[in-house]
Amino acid sequence: MPYFVAGDDIISANEHRAKQGKPTSYLVFHDGVFSSAIRLADCALVTLGQHYQETGVYSDLNEWYLRALRAEFKSKYGLSDFA
Repeated sequence: MPYFVAGDDIISANEHRAKQGKPTSYLVFHDGVFSSAIRLADCALVTLGQHYQETGVYSDLNEWYLRALRAEFKSKYGLSDFA
């Protein structure tokens, strides 16, 4: 696969996090200022703190984007509010 970096995929990344204490009940899909994951028990989207505690729960990707990701970077990038 072109441009594929070995170990830079969601499965390998989650296996690595599991070795560092990530509960198996989460599948992390985003890392940055905070981590975002799918809570496997009910497929809810969540944000996680440094020690994998839930800091937010979202019903879908749109809500996650608006309340978590966009909210975090709104002022940094001068993003407007959505109506």
